[in-house]
Amino acid sequence: QMKTQVNVTKENVNLLSTNTTLVAPFSGIITAKYFENGELFSGAPNTQVGKAAIVVLQQINPIKATISISQNYFPVIKNGMNVNVVSEIYLAIVFNGKVNLIHPTINNATKTFDVEIKIENNKELLRPGMFAKVNLELTEDAAMLVPAIAVLQQMGTNDRYVYIYKDGIAKKVDVKIGERFDDQIEILSADLKVGDQLIYAGHNHLDDGQKVSLYVDDKTKNEK
Repeated sequence: QMKTQVNVTKENVNLLSTNTTLVAPFSGIITAKYFENGELFSGAPNTQVGKAAIVVLQQINPIKATISISQNYFPVIKNGMNVNVVSEIYLAIVFNGKVNLIHPTINNATKTFDVEIKIENNKELLRPGMFAKVNLELTEDAAMLVPAIAVLQQMGTNDRYVYIYKDGIAKKVDVKIGERFDDQIEILSADLKVGDQLIYAGHNHLDDGQKVSLYVDDKTKNEK
């Protein structure tokens, strides 16, 4: 009976030794320690996320960034897409990253979904908790941009229009507006094409079909 008890105790010790050997799935650095040597593990929540932990191990290289993207781009985002990351601390350095994980659900409140980006951090300049700007090229579109001052609005309505110079007269063209880029604005119209001469000075007092004439700016030598 005593020999059996000794064997059982040995097996329990071996079992405890095996189950208390923690092996991390990645290399990193310990950033927090919650128990001292010889202290009894209680299992009570002791971290910011409400979980029990002995230590916190964080990976530095590679490092992960999580961003939220509008649901409109969900069909466009693919694993492996290249991403440029700039830290607010190292503005002159562009870090290369790739889309590593696309969360499958949409946040009902914000209509966005989370994307995790894996960033190579060989020099370990980036650290967890830093803020960074992420540039992810999702789509590429062609747009017709004009000076914002060239687009007029019909009084009392949301209708927009521009004037173009054609055969000595001012022709009114109804347009819809798109995105704005500083002092340039995107316009949409089936009646406009690249090469049309846009009237953007003195056009506030024009009428559709009114005769106009061009003059040459002596400073820039450009026709207006």
